[in-house]
Amino acid sequence: MPPTSSHKPASIPQADLERQLASLEITLAPDSPGKARARLRDVCEWAAEHCADITIDVLNAVPGGSAGVPIFKVVLAVAMLDARVATAACDGLRERLFDIYEQYYELRQLKAEPVDEKMKELFDSFLKDIPKWRKILSKDRSLDLVNDLSTRIKALQQSFDMSVLRRIAVDTRQAKPSPPRILHKLEGLPLNFHLIGREDDLERVFDLLTKPTAKSLTSHVAIVGLGGIGKTSLATKIAHDPRSTAFGSPVFMRCERVDTLEAFQLSLLRLRAPQSLQHGEELEHAVRVELSKKPLFLILDNLLDSTDDSHSPYLQFINSITSIPNLTLLITSRNHTLISLPSPRPINDIQLEGLSVDAAEELFRNEYARVECDRVLQQNEADMKRLLKLLDGVPLAIVLVAAHARKAQSLADVIRRWKDRRAWDNGAHGRLSSVETSLALSFDDKSLEEADAINLLYILADLPRPVPRRVASAPVRLAMDAALRCSLVHTSFGAGLNSADQSTSTAQSCASWVSTTW
Repeated sequence: MPPTSSHKPASIPQADLERQLASLEITLAPDSPGKARARLRDVCEWAAEHCADITIDVLNAVPGGSAGVPIFKVVLAVAMLDARVATAACDGLRERLFDIYEQYYELRQLKAEPVDEKMKELFDSFLKDIPKWRKILSKDRSLDLVNDLSTRIKALQQSFDMSVLRRIAVDTRQAKPSPPRILHKLEGLPLNFHLIGREDDLERVFDLLTKPTAKSLTSHVAIVGLGGIGKTSLATKIAHDPRSTAFGSPVFMRCERVDTLEAFQLSLLRLRAPQSLQHGEELEHAVRVELSKKPLFLILDNLLDSTDDSHSPYLQFINSITSIPNLTLLITSRNHTLISLPSPRPINDIQLEGLSVDAAEELFRNEYARVECDRVLQQNEADMKRLLKLLDGVPLAIVLVAAHARKAQSLADVIRRWKDRRAWDNGAHGRLSSVETSLALSFDDKSLEEADAINLLYILADLPRPVPRRVASAPVRLAMDAALRCSLVHTSFGAGLNSADQSTSTAQSCASWVSTTW
């Protein structure tokens, strides 16, 4: 196609530009279904249809001041170039744009401001040479420009890196009140994960949940136990069990960062009605109204782990919502205080203990699994039993040590290192639990330092949501892999069970260790 004059007047109405920009930005709303890639493709198709009308003047006419402007301008620029140089390079540019926008969307769900700033910074640098484009296009050097932009966009894909995550984590840590980790969709362990040694506990929870009371057909349940004992894993399994739908829509809310009553109440309100608080309306009243509208199975994970005051407003509010007929609560906590309070609908508790000897051995074998694993363990069965005895049947400790054992010379060497680490830490910090000793042993792994994984773990401990693997830059993925090999993070799955759906976060015990130790 012959070159088009770059001085051609803009012929796309301003209203059309604003309409397309607005439709693109709908995907950035917090309650968006997440179809970022598909929506951007629609906008690209619109731009391709109008490519002959897109000029530099059109690019300059795009209204500014909103989050979607940078990438919208780039979409228009690529369409303009495609009208002049219809090559596969332009198709490649668009595919990279789809990847970047999906990456931007996912990271923006963690926290908008730092990601918006990074996006603007990246694309401002991408578009800063637009004034020079008139001269380049007039000399029919469009192909050179396409190749240059291809190189730049490829570099942009790797730019949402550790520094962006660090900025999000710092902002999150400094926020007042701390933003909650709310999972609007059930996220956690894979939907088909095998819960070892907790089958009886699972049935006990459902028996208690379905136990009728004078005021409701269901009961509330609290799963209580030490850190790393498996409370969150059990709650996640219950959330994904088809039987849980009988109690209402299951919603999983992580409460470790919700450290004030106001933050907790706002979090509950956002679960059901983000815009429902009327001017002058009392927050507590609004929450009770929303929670009463339709059946809800609310899973509050790591609730009140650090609260011992039975008279605290936080505890009193939790106690008050137990009377809501349509609400069924499943709580996980290290704290027994809530259970002891008299409630309109009592909270039945299950004390989670360490795994049985057989379950602990099965879990260790599963986590240790590798070529000739059974043969190795048969030859070292006595050492395996000695090691498991040290770990008190605590699932997290077993998983961590099994990961460490995969790289060790022998199980006897693991036992020696574990005992040495515990002896050293007991002298420096007081007596540590089996989980804390196992975490300390895991952090001694040199591969964590080499891959910058410790830095990533520190960041993940403060991020409000898991980080999707598909949007992580190459250095971040390397750090994730190193942490995964040590079992210091776990992967979650979205709608599917393929690697593209993985997201990575820290277990609460690991997050607490990172925050206090590093």
